[in-house]
Amino acid sequence: MIYSRIGAIKMLIWASSSASNGATVVITSSGPIKGKQFLSGLGSVAAYLGIPYAEPPLGKLRFQKPLPHQPWKQTLEATSFGNSYCLSLNIWVPHPQPSSPVPVLVWIHGGGYGGATASLGLFNGASLAATENVIVVTINYRLGALGFLYLPPVVPGNLGLWDQQLALKWIKENAAAFGGDPSRVTIFGHSAGGASVNFHLLAPKSQDLFAQAVMQSGTANAFWAWRSPEEAKRLSLKFVHLLGCSEDNKISLGHCLQTKNVSELIQQQGSLFLNEDFKPVLIGKVSDEGSTFIHDLFSDIKESLINQEQLLKGIRMLVPNAPEDVVQSIALRYSEGNHNPAKYRSALSNLFTDLAIACPMIEAAGNIRKTGSPVYAYLFAHHPSRSSWPQWTGPHHDAEIAYIFGTLESVFPVNQTYTEAEARLSRKMMHYWAEFARTGSHSQTNYILFNQYSYPFLQLSLSPPSHSHSCNWLCCGRPEDFQNGFRADTLVRTVDEISSEI
Repeated sequence: MIYSRIGAIKMLIWASSSASNGATVVITSSGPIKGKQFLSGLGSVAAYLGIPYAEPPLGKLRFQKPLPHQPWKQTLEATSFGNSYCLSLNIWVPHPQPSSPVPVLVWIHGGGYGGATASLGLFNGASLAATENVIVVTINYRLGALGFLYLPPVVPGNLGLWDQQLALKWIKENAAAFGGDPSRVTIFGHSAGGASVNFHLLAPKSQDLFAQAVMQSGTANAFWAWRSPEEAKRLSLKFVHLLGCSEDNKISLGHCLQTKNVSELIQQQGSLFLNEDFKPVLIGKVSDEGSTFIHDLFSDIKESLINQEQLLKGIRMLVPNAPEDVVQSIALRYSEGNHNPAKYRSALSNLFTDLAIACPMIEAAGNIRKTGSPVYAYLFAHHPSRSSWPQWTGPHHDAEIAYIFGTLESVFPVNQTYTEAEARLSRKMMHYWAEFARTGSHSQTNYILFNQYSYPFLQLSLSPPSHSHSCNWLCCGRPEDFQNGFRADTLVRTVDEISSEI
């Protein structure tokens, strides 16, 4: 494999030395790494930040598959987040080292394959590591055109997924050096990160790199998670033209792309745009995934209270291939015949939730369950007591992340705080995710196995956990019109192609 590393330093020991500043040093296959120690949550944590797992993707390495970072001899000062070259990871470890190897949770952030970073305060792994006695890792990977341009053979495509895979290999190789269990690596991600997790579940070359997977509000079969090779190439050529490069000569095209300023690449990209060896899976969503979409789409309308014509316009945008009678039928079903702005707003929000998140998630969970692998499903149904989002948005897209990481303070408005009940919910969710990473099951919690007959979801809110059994008419028994709208045949083919490449 491209990831083979000749002459790399083998993991020999867990070397930990405490200095007056709380520094800790670990010997890895890449070389010695110095972190920093501090108190967090219920204990002490050692953090190792900005560890490079690949060579910087500069010059001739830009738009190419990642290469493992060359080993270093001097101690790497890993006390601050990585630079703009992206290909780095961050590790939080309980301190002192646990007496026996602990599970490792690896976070793949979302952001539509084009935004966010692993260094966001929301993704700080210190509290989760200290509270649950697990190791937490967050990884950076190439985004936007740098990570997902597709112009073979000059640019092979899906470089962001290749980055993730190389990071997972580094983590697998070095987990023991940090006190982690290489056989209990769990990958988890949200939105585009959840779809990325799904792609690794399907990718043969990723199979040995993790034991369990968690997909939060995102799967590989969602319409937004993939593009056909033809569409990807068309958009990539458009991007090349915006940069002033020519595709006539492959050599000159490669040189042009490699020498463009990164800021120019970022500016121009804004002008665009089944494998059976499955693992135990935890999958889920929030109850109002579509509300922030509606809020952004109708931000010029007070509280996004839309009328019937705006509802129909939104439906046509979400289901562009649907005949007009189907559009009218969707409007009637989702509004339940009620003619008021609040109902129209919730109708469009619910349709977006089903099309973008719920239906693909249920389909993916069902397909994985058919392989015999255990699947557990959750529904996060709590809207923060204080939020920068309007109250009507409810438990919106990404609302659960702070509860899983134990970083509630990062999402509450300035000078406002969360309630004790919300703190308990966060501790409960941290425990659920860590327990899944420890065992690959939820036998000690209230989860029951997902099935395609009753569709059980564990509902997580301030109330005691309870099960909801729901799968609406769109997700379970779609009319043929919707199958055509989803491009079902193309979707299956394309997801298989993407996962077989990585």
